[in-house]
Amino acid sequence: MNIWRISILCSAIFLRRSNAYTNWKQQPHLVAESGSNISLACPGVSMSSYVFLIEWVCEGCHCRGCPPYSHNGYRLLRHNDQTMKWDKSSTRSLDVNEYTLHFSPVTRQDNGIYHCLVNDRGQADIPILLTVQDVPDAPPSRPMVSRISSRTVLLTWATPLQDNNAHIFNYRIYVREGRENWTKTLDTKSNKTEFLVTALKPFTTYTFRVSAENKIGLSSQTKDSFPTMTHREKPTGRPRFVRDRILSLSRGFELHWEPPPKESINGEFMGYVMTYRATNMQKIHTLTVNDESLKTQNYSLSGLEQHTTYEISLAVKNLEGTGPKDTIVLKTEDGVPLKPRGIEEVRVDSNSIEIKWRKPENVELLGDELLGYRIYIRDAMCTTLRSTIGTCDKVEPKTILGKDTSHAVITNLKPATTYELRVRGFTGKREGGDSNPLVLQTDTANPSAPFITVLNCTGHGDILLEWRRPKLYYGKVDYYMVYYRSDRGEKFSKRKIDIISHNSSDIYIVYLTGLDNDTTYNVAVSAVSASIHTPGKFYESRLSVNKYVYLSAGCRPLARMTIVSSSQISPLIIAAALGTFLVLLLVVFVVYFCRRRISRYGFISVPSCSLHAGSRGGRGYTGEPESDIPGQLFPKHVQGLHASGDMAFHKDYEFLERTSVASTRKLYPDVIGGSGLSDRKPVLLDSWLSPAQFLLMTGDGVLVTGTTWRHIWENQVSLIISIHSPSTRDDLAQISDSKFFGEFQVQVESETVAPDYSARNMKVRKGRHTKAIVQLIYNRWPDPESRIPHAFLSFVKSASASTISLGGKVMVCSRPSEEGGIFYMCLYTMIRQLEDTGDVNLGAYSRHIAERGIILENAHSYIKLHDSLSYVIDVDFNRKSYAV
Repeated sequence: MNIWRISILCSAIFLRRSNAYTNWKQQPHLVAESGSNISLACPGVSMSSYVFLIEWVCEGCHCRGCPPYSHNGYRLLRHNDQTMKWDKSSTRSLDVNEYTLHFSPVTRQDNGIYHCLVNDRGQADIPILLTVQDVPDAPPSRPMVSRISSRTVLLTWATPLQDNNAHIFNYRIYVREGRENWTKTLDTKSNKTEFLVTALKPFTTYTFRVSAENKIGLSSQTKDSFPTMTHREKPTGRPRFVRDRILSLSRGFELHWEPPPKESINGEFMGYVMTYRATNMQKIHTLTVNDESLKTQNYSLSGLEQHTTYEISLAVKNLEGTGPKDTIVLKTEDGVPLKPRGIEEVRVDSNSIEIKWRKPENVELLGDELLGYRIYIRDAMCTTLRSTIGTCDKVEPKTILGKDTSHAVITNLKPATTYELRVRGFTGKREGGDSNPLVLQTDTANPSAPFITVLNCTGHGDILLEWRRPKLYYGKVDYYMVYYRSDRGEKFSKRKIDIISHNSSDIYIVYLTGLDNDTTYNVAVSAVSASIHTPGKFYESRLSVNKYVYLSAGCRPLARMTIVSSSQISPLIIAAALGTFLVLLLVVFVVYFCRRRISRYGFISVPSCSLHAGSRGGRGYTGEPESDIPGQLFPKHVQGLHASGDMAFHKDYEFLERTSVASTRKLYPDVIGGSGLSDRKPVLLDSWLSPAQFLLMTGDGVLVTGTTWRHIWENQVSLIISIHSPSTRDDLAQISDSKFFGEFQVQVESETVAPDYSARNMKVRKGRHTKAIVQLIYNRWPDPESRIPHAFLSFVKSASASTISLGGKVMVCSRPSEEGGIFYMCLYTMIRQLEDTGDVNLGAYSRHIAERGIILENAHSYIKLHDSLSYVIDVDFNRKSYAV
């Protein structure tokens, strides 16, 4: 808009030329800001003018390469049919239609008088004066400091050479303190070339710059002034006594104070001036404390009277004088020992530490008042919380009598334990200050003996040896020593077993190879810990209880025969042997008869008026940390149990049988179904970290009774898992739409058949309330002699995912003789434990459910369960292909 206003104004002036010809010598004056776009109209041209040649001439402007005009100035450009441009500037151009001169943009170099020559006239009708305004030039030289005080500086500078056609109304001063950035600015709000800079800091170096300002803006900055330091003045900060660190002595004080801030010194720091006087005296004593560091200070003020109150003042000093004081009132007392110095260790072993120290600085001043030293010992790992709940072993302080004593032996300490020791001197009335703490760790000691858990023949001239870490060890066990000797050898052979750094388990398994068959071997294990302080020193445990194993090609049992001569046989021996034989025969007959009677029943039960107590409550099954087995070692563990001809499995199963017989559930035949259990009340069983998650129902037709659905409803069961053989009837297969079982209406919503199992979605209604339930059916449970198929393990995977996603309790249904329910619960629980901790413990969980009367039907099934879990871990988990 400004461009067009200027153009129209100029055109109007020239169109009125015929009416005001007498004023043609009045020169138009145009003012423009640098950087704007403007146009100058030619005064000699109107709408009716005949123009065949136009030439623009500038007088006083800057034009590089332009020829001079005969009268004055430079020829910028000329136009008739074509434009001849001498002006090399890219900012000036001609509008060939209106003959106006454009500036895009205008700069201070365009200042001058412009002539528009029409039709080759010798001079312009009306010259145009163009004034361009710009920011002023910077002051031509660096600012100067003409007067200095401690907090002010008078700054002067030269006037800029050019204000560039705009009045200077302000100067801006830039201030830098020391080597910091230029963050502070001051405006003078005047065009005077001096200014008093105030609010500066004493004894501080400053540098200044200046720039001029007009209505267009700020000029560039001057060069930096020469660095200038303000004058000193007395300190304004005061030191501060640290009262809780001050010690009152019999004839003096151990003083501590914090220095004032450095910026409050206001000059060179020359130390402190201390004054003191007894409050009952007028005489003041003055002394200088030399210091250059401005850090926390301590000073021993001595030579005072006992039991006297003193007023002590302290102030900072520089060349201008002293600053404000900090004053404290203290009273001398009986002698208090200062802290002992240079406490250090002399000897460290498993149960004791010997230390030494240097006497306090005021030992001569105390004289016979110093009675001895007291050593305070603290378990460094004993936190405040552990002290509160009483899990810390408190170590009583040890008192050493005699002022000249400087060492002590502390005994009855725990091995491989870090202790913090402090020493205090004491008098008849009080203890002195603590020495600097000394932190030491006692050496390790002999661990207790490990114990062997498995020692088996493998059939290949090797021994499978498994043992557990010692129950008591200090710090860590560095390696184990295995000792073994044949019955024909005199000396034990030794083998060092290094610890695998990433083995967090307490179970260790090795094979002793290259041994002789048909030989009995004596094996023992010891644990070894390396000394913490003495390289090459080791602490070895006692040997474990010796175990014996007989090696043979097929791991045949060793038959031993004792030959007795006929002369040694007496009637009494014959009678005793015959009696023993008859008793054993009776026991075998009873066991055989009982096993035939109960072999059809895999579970043990007792009738009850409510649900059978199956959970211990709390967090459910949580494993047994002392016997948990790392998952990656479980397949090898199972291999070791097989190595003895499955004897270890049979021993475990016999224990499970004894545990289940001792439980509260009793075995009795199912009169209705002819097999299994007639007890229709579920057994509650724990799973991993989930108390009573499983409701185990056994027998035929369990899902066609109202009692079962009442248990499902009351226990908020969301998933039913049915596992049975192909010949077993599916209880709910005949429901086409819905059916009532007692007061519960069961409606089948949908049914899906997967390759390995079937899934059934149902709704259960009781009155106006409805609950959704999912049933998973696996009907390919194998014969007792068959292996567990991979399809069942895939079903376990899918059912486990449903158990996790649906949450809540799970009802597991299977016939007692088919045992699929127990397999599922055991595998699910072990997989969950493996995912959470990396460990499994199938034996412990089997004992856990045996205490509820639930065991597998025979040892063969128990072995099959171990093999199934070993397969899942070895094939799926270790190869990252199985995940719930």
